[in-house]
Amino acid sequence: MAAGPGSGPGAPSEAEAVHLCRSLEMGTVMTLFYSKKSQRPERKTFQVKLETRQVTWSRGSEKIEGADVETSKELQNPLDTS
Repeated sequence: MAAGPGSGPGAPSEAEAVHLCRSLEMGTVMTLFYSKKSQRPERKTFQVKLETRQVTWSRGSEKIEGADVETSKELQNPLDTS
């Protein structure tokens, strides 16, 4: 029988996957630092909306911004120097 995605060695258990999904939906507070010294660091909450397949971010209760994961063509790591 063929193994499904995420069922290989090191894959999370179903309980771990559910916990991870809940954590992503609740959100994580991150601090954004800018390369320009004139811009102050910003604290934003990043969330994953699994039902709509969106990544959203906001500063407190201000306007919520986001990106649709399905229409995104590429995600880049800004720290990747290769």
